[in-house]
Amino acid sequence: MRRLVLGGMAFIVGFGTLSVGAEERQENNKHNKLGEISIIGARLPSATFSELTTSTVIGAETLEPHSMTSTVDAVGLAPGVYVEQPGGRGSRSSLYLRGADPNATLIMIDGIKVNDPNSSLGGTYDLQLIDPTLIEQIEVVRGPGASIYGADALAGAINVYTKAGRPPSAARVNATVGADGMRGARGSYSYSGDGQSGMLQVAYRDDGEPVEGSEFFNRSLAFSHRAAIRSASTVGVQVFANNNDSTSFQDDSGGPRYATLRELERRESEDVATNVSFEFAPTVRQEIKLALTYFTRDELTDSPGIAPGTRDPFGIPASVSDSELKRYGLVGAVLNRYTDGHQTIFGAEVTSEDGDSRSSIDFGGFPVDSSFALERDTQALFFYGRLRASENVTAEAGLRADHVEDGDTEINPSASARWDFTSTTALRVNWGRGFKLPSFYALGNPIVGNSDLVPEKSQMLDGGLVFSRVGPFELIELTVFRNKFKNLVDFDAGPPPQLVNRDEVVTQGAEVSASGTMSDKVSLAAQATYAEHEIVGSSDVLFNRPEWVGSASVSYAFRPATTVAARIRYTGSRYDSSVPTDTVKLGSYFRVDANVNHQFTESTRGVLGIDNLFDEDYEEAVGFESPGMRAYATVEVQW
Repeated sequence: MRRLVLGGMAFIVGFGTLSVGAEERQENNKHNKLGEISIIGARLPSATFSELTTSTVIGAETLEPHSMTSTVDAVGLAPGVYVEQPGGRGSRSSLYLRGADPNATLIMIDGIKVNDPNSSLGGTYDLQLIDPTLIEQIEVVRGPGASIYGADALAGAINVYTKAGRPPSAARVNATVGADGMRGARGSYSYSGDGQSGMLQVAYRDDGEPVEGSEFFNRSLAFSHRAAIRSASTVGVQVFANNNDSTSFQDDSGGPRYATLRELERRESEDVATNVSFEFAPTVRQEIKLALTYFTRDELTDSPGIAPGTRDPFGIPASVSDSELKRYGLVGAVLNRYTDGHQTIFGAEVTSEDGDSRSSIDFGGFPVDSSFALERDTQALFFYGRLRASENVTAEAGLRADHVEDGDTEINPSASARWDFTSTTALRVNWGRGFKLPSFYALGNPIVGNSDLVPEKSQMLDGGLVFSRVGPFELIELTVFRNKFKNLVDFDAGPPPQLVNRDEVVTQGAEVSASGTMSDKVSLAAQATYAEHEIVGSSDVLFNRPEWVGSASVSYAFRPATTVAARIRYTGSRYDSSVPTDTVKLGSYFRVDANVNHQFTESTRGVLGIDNLFDEDYEEAVGFESPGMRAYATVEVQW
């Protein structure tokens, strides 16, 4: 299969060049109403390549005026997204996209996949490890994505792009101080000229101790460089790295309020993500891109265990885990643009993963080895095409085949259509299938692992109306969705205790979002999501899934140099569980964050902000109290 994929890469490049090169002699300057597909990032193409997808882009126009102190807060502005952050940032954050499990969403940084299959949580990634000051934009794709992205895009995908250098060259430094010991700093240098551009950023953040036991220290680096080596060729390098130390009460412990054992869980992690790419445009109708990616993650977790309680009469034993993941990837794609707005992408991808966990579980003074080591090689071919059936009707279709060495081949199709039946109103429909390979932990853990696990599957359908230029709103979207997940990995108490494929879950609901400029001074964006979640054939409830979530963000430039911004977030009631309490229904809450940005001089800017402005008292997990009202100040200097 690997030879087939590598041969496919060569054939794709050669055939694509011939097929479009001859056609280039014909001029075609027709405007494409839906915009062109773009090859961006290491995993191709970008989530914003098409307005047919159900996606949201959180860009600089939102990130800069709101000066958010956590990436979790930024991602939570997208429809269909609920992010649980128990207590302070020392706890892991968990993202639920349209009610799917956190490990059902593909997470990428600059197009590089960062999901961790060594994790006992099933292969997710903690978004709060990405410092928000490094981010250029965040793309959130809800629904079908596996035909392009492959495994792990079971419910959708999130791509976080770090900032890139642009003219003019500049250096910036900023410093932040806040309540409860919060402090942070960032420095950056961007450069451009002579066909080159780039940016180097470093950041440090100490979250203090906003709630008992929660501490979070993060050090990050992001580097990007692009250089034109010929008139139609570009090479690029992107590097993202972070180092994190954190402490918190253990998940399911009941947090500071209910935990009997007061010893804290401690975690240390290091991530490095690298992408080296080559882009070549032999004609104005063709783009060719090759990208070589590397991701490594080391994590040490020391968990003290949880004392016996109502839910678990034996409690949860202490454990220590030191894991390492290495992932190598090679991806290539050719984009062809034809007459009348038709476009195709042919691509191939090879991925090699090596996971190693040195771990043990302490059963009352008797440590039991729970180490494992696994490797996985995956090869894939994919196709995506756009057809302009008429001036007002556009259709897209995708197909991807992923072959796991010594395993089965997963084939996942997708289809989308859009009908612009007026100049401001369109109907959009998306359908697709996805899959997720069992994590290394689920396959290899010698205590609960199961080598017979099969991939989890999903089938997703969404559709709705898109309105543009409605009064002061630039865009209004109404979407209904229905997702079906099967073969979900669940824990069977046995005996023997083991992870098994069992659950089938259906989530369905609706999303509404609107954004626009109320005047030359006021910008507004708002969204709300309603979702129902059901385990088929069971009366059990799914935890951490509110039926209602919503948010609104507004910024007001009441003076040329001063902008006031505020965000309000609503989270509905939901069920959670802990060892001391068993199942608990947590109450709904509103939270408001606000800040003032002021440009003192052309080179000096200041921010004064307050998170949880009204000191709302709420729990995102049982026993984990929310951080109270928290003020902070930032000063930035540029030269």
